[in-house]
Amino acid sequence: MPGTDPPSRPAQPPDSSRAATAAAVAALLLCAAALVSLGAILAGASAGARPWAGFAWIAFTALPAAFILLAALVVRSIRRRRSL
Repeated sequence: MPGTDPPSRPAQPPDSSRAATAAAVAALLLCAAALVSLGAILAGASAGARPWAGFAWIAFTALPAAFILLAALVVRSIRRRRSL
């Protein structure tokens, strides 16, 4: 039929950008590094040894940085969803 329109499809959100994917991977790696360093601190403390101070520094900086990155990704996702 020449006068019919093709069936309309619902709007699809655009694919995730490379920056968002890189931020998610960075947050994952930061979180993993922080959890490994916390595990090293706990293992050293339970063995009676004094763990390296760098482990505490890694844990205290990497976990908040990962949290901030993930919060930014959530805000970005909400803003993209509202703009559809």
